[in-house]
Amino acid sequence: MIYLERGILKPLVVFISIFFVPIIICVSIFLFSNYSLRDLIILLVVASSYASIIFLIYKLSQSKKYYLIAEDDCLRINYPNISPDHELKIPYEKIIYLKYYRITSLKAWAYMFLYEISPQCVFIIYAHEGEQKEIMIGYPKYDELYEICNKKGLKLTVKK
Repeated sequence: MIYLERGILKPLVVFISIFFVPIIICVSIFLFSNYSLRDLIILLVVASSYASIIFLIYKLSQSKKYYLIAEDDCLRINYPNISPDHELKIPYEKIIYLKYYRITSLKAWAYMFLYEISPQCVFIIYAHEGEQKEIMIGYPKYDELYEICNKKGLKLTVKK
């Protein structure tokens, strides 16, 4: 069983840090140059907000609500918006490949911001009623997904 929210931690932490870290640095510089109580309060509020958001993202990434199970004859996926009951079973012979997006380069970050491609997410491409369908199935960790693809003989494409 693969939990589909585990891989979301790193991208969201980096994304949130882009906003908060420069603010914390600037307020820290003002605090050390002026030694004002107002700057200290602002720094504490911003730093505690940042820590709270990181904690919430961590809790989200540890969720076991959505999952992928490699059964003997099919992949069973439980993820929102893939079907009315949030569950989809796809036989292995209908799966064309899985597409995994990684954050390993500046280009991947640019895609994230410009083209709204979620980093470290997985799309499954499969045949359904004579046509090819592509749906996002979550944010699993790469190692877990790679292991299932090797065991079941599925093609895994990694986009960087």
